[in-house]
Amino acid sequence: MSVTAPSNYPEAPHFGFPFQRYTTAAGLTYVGVDEQDSIEEIEACEARICSCPIGGRQARPEFGIPWPMFGQLPIDVAPIQASMQRFEPRGTANPTQYLDQIAVGGGHLRFDIAARTEDQ
Repeated sequence: MSVTAPSNYPEAPHFGFPFQRYTTAAGLTYVGVDEQDSIEEIEACEARICSCPIGGRQARPEFGIPWPMFGQLPIDVAPIQASMQRFEPRGTANPTQYLDQIAVGGGHLRFDIAARTEDQ
């Protein structure tokens, strides 16, 4: 059986993040993909980096960010930003820290993720 890709299918597909499966009304199953070098693909790459502590991937132990959990406040975001730029130079992630006013002494790290492409 031969199946042709829909007209809007990316030329250079990359798995979307988070990984998703879809089923059409006809019963065909496919996975979510983004076009390579699109803003969506760059943001997905940055999201993968943000969700992985250094050493979290066995095949590539240097991948990820220095995990800030249980760190001292204020959180030093410079090493996190350096890791983000190292693994995804196309992005413009800007990690910032903010204190949680509800939980006394609690801090949170927020990532403002934006992407740029060659056209922008």
